[in-house]
Amino acid sequence: MLSRETILEKPVDAGVRNVDIARALGLSETRASEIRHGKRRMTLEEAGLLIRTFALEPGLPRAPLIRTTAMPTDTNPYGGVFGGWLMGQMGLACGSFASRHSAGKAILVAADGLKFPGAMAVGDELSVYVDLLKQGRTSLRLKAEAVGRARDGDLETLVAEGEFTFVALDQNNRPRPIAAEEASNA
Repeated sequence: MLSRETILEKPVDAGVRNVDIARALGLSETRASEIRHGKRRMTLEEAGLLIRTFALEPGLPRAPLIRTTAMPTDTNPYGGVFGGWLMGQMGLACGSFASRHSAGKAILVAADGLKFPGAMAVGDELSVYVDLLKQGRTSLRLKAEAVGRARDGDLETLVAEGEFTFVALDQNNRPRPIAAEEASNA
């Protein structure tokens, strides 16, 4: 178990972006950058909120569920990376999360609030991060963020985001309850 002092002094890993920290804590991106790089100590409340928001231990990276590279076959007629390909990657990542979280078959029933604020080029690396927004008796509502990284550098851009709803199914393809025990192990 980490001590209170370690939590407050340990910088947030590079796997969490400044904009994410700023949103989670209601700070400017400049203040978030200071926290991320250990130039500003966090309060215990801020550290707890970051740990809960990003489901990570202080200092550990937030891992993507999928990491892949955009290829020429993934482009639209205008030469940009096809939005449908991005949605597919986000759906695959959410499906992986939903199946593990529910300990069985889970299917996509809705995709909402899809936005494409950035663009990717062929050769860029795509990382998809998934967070649990809400768990119902048989369903999961997940948020997916697709982050593109330029192939030849460290510049990352949010290229797509959206919410995906999955329903857990039994062997007869009927909705099944997600056991609290299974959910706590995810």
